[in-house]
Amino acid sequence: MGFSYGNFEILAPKSLNYIDHFEKKYLKKKGRKVKKQAIHALPLEDGTRLLYQSYDPEKKEFFDLFWVLSIDEIYHIKTLQLTDSAPVGTFVDHMMRTKSGEIKKVASFPSLTFNHLNLNFDLQDHLSIPMENRSISGLVAMTLNKTPLFYENRSAVHTHLYFKLFMPWLPVLVLIGVVPFCVPSVRFLPTFLIFSVTIFGYITFFTVMDGCVILGETQVIPPFWAIFTLPIAFFAVFGARFIKMCTRSI
Repeated sequence: MGFSYGNFEILAPKSLNYIDHFEKKYLKKKGRKVKKQAIHALPLEDGTRLLYQSYDPEKKEFFDLFWVLSIDEIYHIKTLQLTDSAPVGTFVDHMMRTKSGEIKKVASFPSLTFNHLNLNFDLQDHLSIPMENRSISGLVAMTLNKTPLFYENRSAVHTHLYFKLFMPWLPVLVLIGVVPFCVPSVRFLPTFLIFSVTIFGYITFFTVMDGCVILGETQVIPPFWAIFTLPIAFFAVFGARFIKMCTRSI
């Protein structure tokens, strides 16, 4: 069990990141056109985010961007120039949600200085690392510190954290299910059948748990229930038999 936690904490993240890097560097077909993203996202330290079409690093200028403060307040900016003092936007539209639920423009500015807009491009690099490639401690830190990346991927963070905390216990859960069938002292114990069903059940359980991760990431089911519903149901069915066997032996 300790090795499994060590795998999720150290070995698996490094291995998955190395594989992704190797595939991007060496397995791309030559001459294949890379599709350019129409929209880029930049999370901000205050939990808001920028959605922009392009950024010119030489001019330090964004083109056609939205600053999403919340679901009720948005700024649309034609260009945003990064200066030493504060970013300056041109052709700025301030939009807010009305009582009727519609997003409407409430103000327009030919030029506007955004004194409270703090950009950190390092946050964008973290978006390229999938949640499944992150360590348990990294996911816990994101959950506790409530980083911008956490707000961007709340369901994925919780899903993979619960998954990595539970999976080292999977062999124990399988043993709870199979041990009661191995204890009865009968003359012809179907050993091969028990081992076959156990291995098949282990693989099936692991595969279903991968599907539960997808359900949690896409918010079809809340992350906690997506990961723990199947183990709870399994223990409810086989745990009673295991406990009954243990009490009899005492």
